[in-house]
Amino acid sequence: MKINQLKAGVLLSYISMGTSILISLFYTPFLLEKLGQSEYGLYTFSNSFVSYLNLFNFGFNSAYIKFFTQYKSSPDKKDLARLNGLYLLIFSVMGLLALITGMGLVLSVDSLFAEKFTPQELYTAKILITMLVVNIALSLPLSIFSSYISATENFFFLKVLDLSKNILRPLAVVVALLFGYKSIGLVLTIVSFNILVEIIHIVFCLGKLRMQISFRKLNFNLIGTISSFSLFIFLAMIVDQINWNIDKLLLGAFCGTVAVAVYGVASQLHGYINQVSSTISSVFIPRVHKLINDNLEKETSDLFIRVGRIQFLIYSYIFLGFVSFGEPFIHLWAGSEYKTSYYIAVILMLSLSCAQIQNIGIEVRRAKNQHKQPAIFMVAVALINLIVSIPLCIKWGGIGCALGTLFSQICNTIYINIYYYKVVKLDIPRFWKSIIPLVLVALVPASAGILINSAVTISQYTHLALYLAIYSLIYFVCMWFAMNKYEKGLVLSLFRKVLRKNA
Repeated sequence: MKINQLKAGVLLSYISMGTSILISLFYTPFLLEKLGQSEYGLYTFSNSFVSYLNLFNFGFNSAYIKFFTQYKSSPDKKDLARLNGLYLLIFSVMGLLALITGMGLVLSVDSLFAEKFTPQELYTAKILITMLVVNIALSLPLSIFSSYISATENFFFLKVLDLSKNILRPLAVVVALLFGYKSIGLVLTIVSFNILVEIIHIVFCLGKLRMQISFRKLNFNLIGTISSFSLFIFLAMIVDQINWNIDKLLLGAFCGTVAVAVYGVASQLHGYINQVSSTISSVFIPRVHKLINDNLEKETSDLFIRVGRIQFLIYSYIFLGFVSFGEPFIHLWAGSEYKTSYYIAVILMLSLSCAQIQNIGIEVRRAKNQHKQPAIFMVAVALINLIVSIPLCIKWGGIGCALGTLFSQICNTIYINIYYYKVVKLDIPRFWKSIIPLVLVALVPASAGILINSAVTISQYTHLALYLAIYSLIYFVCMWFAMNKYEKGLVLSLFRKVLRKNA
């Protein structure tokens, strides 16, 4: 039976993501207990420190689907093979550069962080960073294979593999921690799984998809075209690194590993909600490029609005639920020493609330090659965020860093909506006209959740589950009346499938 790759991709994306989040929610307290605040902060810091090496991607990965779409229809079937060969060669060079730069980072740890880190923390940090550097150096050249799978819309395979990884990797981490390997065992396990997944990608591409790679008659002039397209995607990557990773480095430099651990817990929770909202848009990337290639502007706006409303329904449910019950949840889940994480997480979630319901617009402007001006603006705002965050970090620690991020995201949201409307030609007035009624209705369950939390004391998970169930019921009843026919059809279709399977 032929699988509908788009529907299967969306469904499996959410199953994989939900499984990952649930497993993480269960094993993170175990992780915090086994590592302790200091070493968990060290692990979080090392990840953030090394993540800057991902910039060696230079945005070329995001450009692959655009060029794949063009070369797939080329009369010369070898053109696509040459594109794959060119990408593999480019990413291999990038991986080597990342490895060399990463080793330089390892040597700089002592001089940069000796003031706030103990000698043992410095020693462990260097081992963690070395392993993470090797992971990035290998993943860069191998990323061409996952890009090819995505470009050919084999979402079912990708998502099943993601689901398997999300289940098996945490189990392996738990085993490593039980044997007393601490953060080194944790990172070694994660890196090993990442390499295994990349190997599976290679086998699937070469065996199942018959992916062709040719290094003969490579069109090196294409590097200039790819670079021109990718440059501003690269700038956007820099923005993301500054906005979402610099805070942990600032906290490590000015406040120490404990502050990084508290921020890390908040960042992890913030990552969950972003993952929930953005997962659905990832499978629409090839469809967006097709709509743009066919010059279907109204249909592109329709897709932008349709996906945005669904993302809002999901995002607001989780965000408002966290605002209502996040504080007692963190107390039960991570411990009282992480209470500040609640306020940091709320600020971070709020900062991306608009961007998350419009994130398919990123791919629209890339497909139209209209991502240059926004990238330049966002770099400027990100640098302001960095400058503002330093004194805020020194004065208020993690909360100060989060406020700096909120400021930058407000500026970005205002600008990007104007740009979408004026330049990209997305129907932004119609978008917000469709979203505002949902916002107004969402105030009802939000108020109910806050009132419940203020009226009761939540000291057990059973209490939390009960009040979350009440909030959920109120939310879904209220939002049902705000949904359009298409959204209600999705919900009813899902219920029918569940009922048929249980019949």
